[in-house]
Amino acid sequence: MKKDLNHHSIKQLLDLSTTRIKPSTLNKLQAARMRALEHQRIARSAPVLSWLGHSGTHGSGAHHWSRRLNWALVVLFVACLFSGAAYWQSSIAEHDTSEEDIAILTDDLPLHVYVDPDR
Repeated sequence: MKKDLNHHSIKQLLDLSTTRIKPSTLNKLQAARMRALEHQRIARSAPVLSWLGHSGTHGSGAHHWSRRLNWALVVLFVACLFSGAAYWQSSIAEHDTSEEDIAILTDDLPLHVYVDPDR
């Protein structure tokens, strides 16, 4: 006869098995669980850019270079973002030829506009 495993039966099996564990082991497991939960709370409340200072190689020279590399990547990203925005703004301002296009289509443009190389 096969017993169906659902969440209720699994809970009963786990509760039954905890009665067979020594109290000292249960205390250690409870302490480990509390430490894990405390670590999870701390990790969730970390600032967005907290990864910049933590690379996992604390106390070595590699950590120093890794931190500098992370900051350099952030600065490079911000510089690319600003230069892209500036280029986009300048291209919009310089290449707005809608008035000239309308004048060409309606034949209202004088002849020197077609000949002027500076335009």
